[in-house]
Amino acid sequence: MSEQQDVLIKDKNRGGLGTNATFLKEGDVLTNKWGPLTKDMIKNYAKTTDTAYPIHTNDIIARILGLKGVIAHGLLGCAVVTDFLDTLIKDGEIVDCNFQMRGIMRPGDRCIITATVLRIEGDNIEFEIVQKTKTPIVLIENGQIVEKFKAYKRGWISKKDTSRNLIKTEKIGHKILRFRLRTATLGKVIIRRSRG
Repeated sequence: MSEQQDVLIKDKNRGGLGTNATFLKEGDVLTNKWGPLTKDMIKNYAKTTDTAYPIHTNDIIARILGLKGVIAHGLLGCAVVTDFLDTLIKDGEIVDCNFQMRGIMRPGDRCIITATVLRIEGDNIEFEIVQKTKTPIVLIENGQIVEKFKAYKRGWISKKDTSRNLIKTEKIGHKILRFRLRTATLGKVIIRRSRG
């Protein structure tokens, strides 16, 4: 597991979904927080997967194309989800998966992945996957903005984000973080647990 992951599993001592997934029941939610995504990660993913399109590697070209800076390849979001699933699987296996990319991921975004147990049939566990991006906008102290993040500086937050109620706040110590919370990836995955 990478240093940037914070896996919150119902019973960490039992390990992955191999022989130890008997503790799961329908409705259980497993959560993973990951990030922040960096421009270097986006560039490395693009080069490694031979998808080094300018919108993933060059801010100037991405801006010319109306993107206000580089964006992550959609499959990078799926790779983050798959990495989380890998921590769950252990000696089990993915039987079926289906992902839909719904939103852009940018440098500075943190990913919040939830895997909700929808159904358990024999050794198969079906999960609903929701990956959201948490995009920091500004940090506020005593009613004043004390730090502006890339999303603010580059105009990544739109009126549509506000009208859709995607702008949230969170208290961090004595400061308040204003951020956007938006769905990036949706999916369903069936994992077969191993019986040893």
